[in-house]
Amino acid sequence: DPFTRRLTGTERVTWRNPSTEPVSDLWFHLYLNAFKNTKSTFYRESGGQLRQDQAAKDSWGWIDVTSLKIAGGPDLTRAITFEHPDDDNADDQTVARVVLPEPVAAGGSVTLEIAFTAALPQVFARTGFKHDFYLVGQWFPKLGVYEPAGMRGRTTGAWNCHQFHASSEFYADYGTFKVEMTVPSNYVLGSTGVRTAEKKNGDGTTTYTHEQADVHDFAWTVDPDYTVIKGTFSATKDVTPAEYQQAARLLGRSLEDVMLSDVEVTALVQPDHLPQAQRHIDSAKAAIKWFGLWYGRYPYKTLTVVDPAPGAGGAGGMEYPTFITAGTSFLMNRWPFDRVRGLEMVTIHEFGHNFWYGLTGSNEFEEAWLDEGINSYSTGRVIDLVYGADRGMAELLGLRIGEADILRAGNRPEAKYNRILARAWDYVPQGVYGFYSYQKPEMMLRTLEGYLGAETMARVMRTFYERWRFRHPRSEDFFAVANEVSGQDLTWYFDQVVRGSGV
Repeated sequence: DPFTRRLTGTERVTWRNPSTEPVSDLWFHLYLNAFKNTKSTFYRESGGQLRQDQAAKDSWGWIDVTSLKIAGGPDLTRAITFEHPDDDNADDQTVARVVLPEPVAAGGSVTLEIAFTAALPQVFARTGFKHDFYLVGQWFPKLGVYEPAGMRGRTTGAWNCHQFHASSEFYADYGTFKVEMTVPSNYVLGSTGVRTAEKKNGDGTTTYTHEQADVHDFAWTVDPDYTVIKGTFSATKDVTPAEYQQAARLLGRSLEDVMLSDVEVTALVQPDHLPQAQRHIDSAKAAIKWFGLWYGRYPYKTLTVVDPAPGAGGAGGMEYPTFITAGTSFLMNRWPFDRVRGLEMVTIHEFGHNFWYGLTGSNEFEEAWLDEGINSYSTGRVIDLVYGADRGMAELLGLRIGEADILRAGNRPEAKYNRILARAWDYVPQGVYGFYSYQKPEMMLRTLEGYLGAETMARVMRTFYERWRFRHPRSEDFFAVANEVSGQDLTWYFDQVVRGSGV
């Protein structure tokens, strides 16, 4: 409802118990409650500011579960409790738990029917509205991850369901989504997944149905001002035979192993940014190509790139499966700023999350570097290759800035006391989260590549991706693959610069 800035939803969710023991409760993330008031853990930690983006006063977001019942069974709404597993903040309502009347048997399943109402805040921290623009992210009651004994080093099975912190992102399980979104008919809608139906309702609204399997999240956007720009990544036209052969030799694989598939690319672009529309498409295609050749074929049919509305920068630079937000400015439409490649960098980076965190479902709360760090390293490789190592980030009035220059600029004296391997909210001071999750891991991986050699490093990365795709790796799993593929014990290195605070 664009007048109240709210949405009402129903959700039918089936959860399958992956363990060998019965599970007696379910835990859910209610992320929008991070923006409910100044008492949430997110707000206490952030002070209402994130990524130089300030929360608007008197524009709160929240989610209210109005009904929760077992399909064909009892109503459990009154059994919902708010939990705070990470701190003693009893006012935080970003995690909910419900005790089931009967445990879910090992290997069994339970289906719930849920009704909820959500209010979107003015754009802040990756979600919300700005005028008629909406980025609807982290918007539904979302199951946490049940980790059985043996998974990610656990000795006993339990739910992994952290509160929403200022310096953290997400962790979720894979599933199959079918989502119907009803919006005013004059709005253009973009979403995770493939559009399988579109229905005019006769009341000024349209219902769009999108479906996607093998993803762990779902997000969407609407804006009446979007211009829809289409492109196609062609596995035969956008990759040469020589590039396929080069990738196969580098990885020690067959040509069949490195072959890619076509992807429909959609850019939803703001009117003032239309001169840059093709840059969104081209950088997305470059990312699909090189991530695919290096790590493995992008397995989905679509990719949607969102250009947020003016003033909605807080919704930019965010990743969801098959759906990413980039962002730019009209200043970048023409010389000399048209050679500043922030648009390209963000598009490539956010696409890369479809591999790191998307297809390898790492826990961003506890080990952010497995997502942000590996993805930053991968993004930098694409930038260097496609745009030039000495000028990939910008060519402006004779000044050339490369990815390595940006990396080194982020290294500063006060950012040397933490470990890469830490929970996202434990870095001190909080402002160094980005350095330890993005820049230092990228430098660590570039250094490792220099030490092992490009061929060995490429095979380390390919093996790690293939082995842990659609699973939930931890840092120890990456270290084990690096040791195995390189034929070396690299414990001395990872102890210094990942487990420790060495440089």
